[in-house]
Amino acid sequence: MEPRWHQLLARAETQRLAGDPNDALMALLAALDVLPQTMEELSARDAAQFAQAFAAAMGEARVDIGKPLFDALCVKHEDLSMVLAHAAPAAAIQLPHGEAGTAIASLLQTLDHLHDGTFAAAMNLPAPILQRLALAWLSTRAVFLPDGEARRQQVFRVVRGGLDLPQTPALRHLAATAWRLCSYSSATDKHSIKPTLGHWLAMPAAAAIAERASPRPTAPAGRPRIGIVLETLSGGHAMYRCYGPALQALALRADICVISLDHDPSRPAALRGTDDLAFDRQTPLATVALKIASRGFDALYFPSVGLRQAGITLANLRLAPVQIFSAGHPATTGAPTMDFALVSTDMSSSWAAFTEQVVVRFESIPQAPHPEMPPKPPVAVQRDVGTLNLAVPAITLKLSAAFLGALREIVDRAARPIHVHFFPNEAPTRAFALQRRLSPWFPRCTVHPRYAYGTLLEKLAACEMALSPWPFGNTNGAVDCAIVALPCLALRGDQPHGLTDARVLRLLGVEGDLLANGQHDYVERAVALIGSASDRRRIAALLGLDAVNLAIYRSTSPVPSGKPDFVDTILWLATEAPRHRPPSGPIEPSRA
Repeated sequence: MEPRWHQLLARAETQRLAGDPNDALMALLAALDVLPQTMEELSARDAAQFAQAFAAAMGEARVDIGKPLFDALCVKHEDLSMVLAHAAPAAAIQLPHGEAGTAIASLLQTLDHLHDGTFAAAMNLPAPILQRLALAWLSTRAVFLPDGEARRQQVFRVVRGGLDLPQTPALRHLAATAWRLCSYSSATDKHSIKPTLGHWLAMPAAAAIAERASPRPTAPAGRPRIGIVLETLSGGHAMYRCYGPALQALALRADICVISLDHDPSRPAALRGTDDLAFDRQTPLATVALKIASRGFDALYFPSVGLRQAGITLANLRLAPVQIFSAGHPATTGAPTMDFALVSTDMSSSWAAFTEQVVVRFESIPQAPHPEMPPKPPVAVQRDVGTLNLAVPAITLKLSAAFLGALREIVDRAARPIHVHFFPNEAPTRAFALQRRLSPWFPRCTVHPRYAYGTLLEKLAACEMALSPWPFGNTNGAVDCAIVALPCLALRGDQPHGLTDARVLRLLGVEGDLLANGQHDYVERAVALIGSASDRRRIAALLGLDAVNLAIYRSTSPVPSGKPDFVDTILWLATEAPRHRPPSGPIEPSRA
């Protein structure tokens, strides 16, 4: 057991006995940050000890709305509910009466398991309380049940009504998390909360730069000066695999300044410009914004928006005449200050889902392999009989209620026994908790913890087939399955984040076999593939590392005649686009 865990529980009990129950609760919430790396070490008895300490402190505490303790409960509510649910025997928690009690009760269970009466009462609380709860609920990572998804969609309406909350670190953290996680909902209007959240997050920095004149578009005299805003781009991160080589190519043809928001020392040396800016997470965002605005860039380019609170905030400020983003987090920013969304040809059909002007990026720059890629990755072996090992390479956020419902139908209808292997890329603590939640629906399942990349490939290769999640699909998950020649079925969505698998499967030449149109087609294809080892072998023969090297990691890709490549498109946007921007529809720069 983690000694720090026991120390914090002991401190909490000492503080409670000394007459400081509020401090005791804060110590217990701090203990959630040091959960042991293997959840099995936190036995039901240990969880019960935590629950009893929490119940004792809560029974004596005074929890005031708007004070740090309540905001901390909002931030920690999902981990708190996870530990309380693991406790055996469960502790009886006496809550305060009135509005505070109703609010706290709604934080002790997940959206999936909230009692209808508790949720209804919480939704009728005054705005200062309800808005805090809304941010907490929308920061929930695991929403697996239709009831939980329905509640989440009700909460969207609360946020769309506006936020009137103090700019505390805890609430800013929740708002940024809610901004990013809304994309994983099944609601068609889920991104409509982004303008409210983005505006609120940008308010302090916007006030700091309000006295500066708005940057005006001017034609650069020489090579354009482009600031590249990196939320994260370490060598092993998915963002580097997708965008690293493209940014290296851009650096050869423009004067770039790399603006690092994560002060990441592992960023590859090739992604360093002249006079770069690096900030850590403690730097006030107003300071960051002022330094960027003072550089006088011709354009700012965000490879992603949404992976860091700072990235969301800066995207909602006018810091350069032209501001562009790529769909590293494949969804609209909803920011009025973001001018252009640079998307692949596969995503251009979803242009109406963006608030930005969509610009088509033609294939030209390869992705980068994972730096831990083994020279000879394992290869999946197809079998005709016995239990079929079915991989689900999807982070927790992507396990939507609709997808899990379809997965249950597939398992029930399959001609062979199925063992489902979930790969959520979680620490062992969370993986064990997910195992407990998913096992009732999938008695034969394993939730794997986060692995080193080589081990992940070995585990995937031990399976015979994979299913990609939806409505938020995969990119690198689809590539990883292809590397080990594992057929991975995907569903073509109608929003940008539902079209990422389609691009990978198209480049590999297997979209006809592995890309479904709609949930019914997805289920039917999955059941058919499970029952046909010959079809899986035929598809697997088209996959493997050689195929991925040729289609995904190649040194160059063909660009249609007369069309610009990635670098051409960025340079055109930085120099010409301000004078040629049409009001709607996707742009193809060669026709502008």
